[in-house]
Formats: sequence, structure tokens, C-alpha cells
Amino acid sequence: MFLLVIQARARDDIDEIADHIYEDQPEAAIRFVRAAQATALQLAEYPFSGAAFREYIPTHPKLRYYPVVDFHNYLLLYEFDGTTLVIIRVMHGARDIPKLLNQMHE
Repeated sequence: MFLLVIQARARDDIDEIADHIYEDQPEAAIRFVRAAQATALQLAEYPFSGAAFREYIPTHPKLRYYPVVDFHNYLLLYEFDGTTLVIIRVMHGARDIPKLLNQMHE
């Protein structure tokens, strides 16, 4: 297993998504948090499971993504440098991911 780092912003994303899900489905919110954590651990074992991001993002040239297990609309966005897998964000796949990531660096 490779070193896994979940950045603070990604942890905040997980909390915000879980809070949103909790409003209608409290049990699903708990499942989401567990699924996001399990997916991150899975990626730490198999970092090339995720696909390279379809669009080049200058701030994240090695960006990859992988859907959260059982919550496939949500994506773990990560980079892998050969030794460390860094979860950068967790986002709904319908969002404008390149725009949001570029805004993080403005």
C-alpha cells in the first residue's frame, strides 16, 4: 500500500456531501462517509485504478479520478507521484471540476 494523504479540503468535501445527504437520508450519509474512506484506501493499494482526468488542468497535471464505491456520482480527485496518493477533492461528477480546481489556486 502506498502512502495516503487526504487533504483538508477533501475532508471538508466529504463532510459537506454527507451533511447534504443527511437531510433526507441519515443512514445514507453514514454509508457515504464510509464508502469515501474505503474508496480512498482502495486507491492507496491500486492507484492506477482511476482514470486520468479528461481535461488538462495546469494546477493539477497528474489529476486522476475514481468514483466513490456505491455513490458513483461522486468522484475522488487525486494525484499519485509513485509513492504517495493525495486525495485533493471529492466532488459530484456533474460539477465544472476544472473551473473549481483552478479557482482554488487564484
